[in-house]
Amino acid sequence: MHIDSKAEPLVREALDAVVKRDVARFADALVALSGPEVATAGYRLAASVVFAVLQEQYRGQPPAEEIRAVAEEVADAENWTDLTADEIETFLATYYAGATVDTVMPIERAVLVAYVLAANLLASYHNDGEWWFNYLDRVELALETAP
Repeated sequence: MHIDSKAEPLVREALDAVVKRDVARFADALVALSGPEVATAGYRLAASVVFAVLQEQYRGQPPAEEIRAVAEEVADAENWTDLTADEIETFLATYYAGATVDTVMPIERAVLVAYVLAANLLASYHNDGEWWFNYLDRVELALETAP
């Protein structure tokens, strides 16, 4: 995967705002990611991070009950957003079913899910003693070098 050099720092800003639960900063980051090309590149990167982390953590696709558990945990942990466990589960299940998310939810909601989920997973699953953004570095390297 090619990581867009314009979108990547903006994605990091959005993820950092989510990790710090800074609503205003997250809103500003999403505005910065609103141009057509950068919005698409940013969304693709955030979504790719989600699925790369889950792939690593579950050694493949998580079973349906784990998808639901992740959705509930993230919705609970990120209750400062208005995202629901059902939306998060739909986002994940749709991807794993090989469909496009915009067929089952508004793209604006999918974008929110992607960023909030990516930030939460990075902050939750990084190695002991590792900062979440260093985990993001490793995930991005894996995405860029994947065949």
